[in-house]
Amino acid sequence: MNILVCIKQVPDTAEIKIDPVTNTLIRAGVPSIVNPFDAYALEIAARIKDQTPGTKIVLLSMGPQQASAALKECLAVGGDKAYLVSDRAFGGADTLATSYTLKTAIDKLEELEGRFDLIFCGKQAIDGDTAQVGPEIAEHLDYPQITYAVEARIEGDEAVVKRETGEGYEILAAKLPCVITVTKPSFNPRYPTIKSKMAANRAVIITLTAEDLPVDAGRIGLKGSPTKVKKTFTPPRKQGGVMIHEATGEESAKKLFELLNPGRRLADAQGGALTAVVIGSNTEDAVREAAAYGADKILVVDGPEFNHYTTEAYTDAMYELVQKYGPSTMMIGATNVGRDMGPRLSCRLKTGLTADCTAVDYDEETGNIAWTRPTFGGNLLAVIMCPAHRPQIGTVRPGVFKKGERKPENQPEIIREAISVKPERIRTRLVEVLKEAGAGSVNLENAEIIVSGGRGIGGPKGFELLQELADLLGGEVGASRAAVDSDWIGHVHQVGQTGKTVGPKLYI
Repeated sequence: MNILVCIKQVPDTAEIKIDPVTNTLIRAGVPSIVNPFDAYALEIAARIKDQTPGTKIVLLSMGPQQASAALKECLAVGGDKAYLVSDRAFGGADTLATSYTLKTAIDKLEELEGRFDLIFCGKQAIDGDTAQVGPEIAEHLDYPQITYAVEARIEGDEAVVKRETGEGYEILAAKLPCVITVTKPSFNPRYPTIKSKMAANRAVIITLTAEDLPVDAGRIGLKGSPTKVKKTFTPPRKQGGVMIHEATGEESAKKLFELLNPGRRLADAQGGALTAVVIGSNTEDAVREAAAYGADKILVVDGPEFNHYTTEAYTDAMYELVQKYGPSTMMIGATNVGRDMGPRLSCRLKTGLTADCTAVDYDEETGNIAWTRPTFGGNLLAVIMCPAHRPQIGTVRPGVFKKGERKPENQPEIIREAISVKPERIRTRLVEVLKEAGAGSVNLENAEIIVSGGRGIGGPKGFELLQELADLLGGEVGASRAAVDSDWIGHVHQVGQTGKTVGPKLYI
């Protein structure tokens, strides 16, 4: 079996500080590390290698020559051979240009190493947090994908994967070859032995330049990047005080309807219509709610193949709708489902995608959408635009917008689209749904009381104390990114720019 693992060297965002005078990032002295999610992906690949004799793990990274250090670290813990894609021509690439470059590199490596049965990526890089490159590679290669994996094994000609969802976990199976992106599992990466470290230090990292790859010069680097950074700025400092927030029962409704509020504002600014898309099986309740929250038009795709989310079925349906209706702007919820489908769709449309947005505005001067999103672990906010490509697509973090006023009397145009997806197009299948303690047991976004901790808690024992207090108050436990990255508590508890957006009545 041949396995490819994509590796990225990143700055340690937990060590980045803000200059109190200039309000800019202090990069000096910040160490570079292997992207943690890529390290988890390599560990899962190494476990498959342990169980499958004859398996070869090839490592692939894109970046400057300094990234060779990260590749050597990974050779010491399971990798067999490493390639670095490095050329000034690749500089300034956004996720679409990056994924295209990596796809051409994969084509080249398959000539040298043989076909890859599995391609692993971390779900995202901690300096960018987009979660786009893996699904876009899958789209370029026309492979099935499974995102947010925490476990994986091989059974016959399928990869069987435990995937994290918003409600717990599910077991999916996908035909090989496929792309798997990995989130934080319940185990840590293995440590290298002295022997493996010495061998890795002696290893030769093979560099591939733009001349070595069959790339289209118009699709790489800055020139091939649909999205452009307009500006960056540091988040405003929070001031002390008391905040009262009145919550209602409607706040626990489906996150889809949060997007209709900013969508209404953008549609009015552009002089266009606000269209909601509802895909699923037995969709009447969702259609009724979309109507009440202000949609001018509702496109409904209903069928048994949409009963449970699959990347292929939903992406194919959305692609067909976009081709038919030609929207200028698209907003998708930045849920696990939205972050699975969004990159795949934008890649197929050859347009830009801005991930995990916390603010959305209309730039009257250019007519473009200005998407604001966190980067560098939430230490910096970036305003992104997609000036020359349409539609402009953004995934929007749940909880940052409140739903508008509900108007049951609203009567939008409802169009039922007869879209069907052939069974052979759906290359992943649901094996089992697991309602486990984990992602589904923590409901920070709707919690009225949150007790939160960071580095000052001192370690996992401190969070046990916070849990006791939260239980007494009937609340939930939150955590900072630094505490989560230190493995003191799970990622589902993370609050902030790169975690959950919350609005409790009481926050301790």
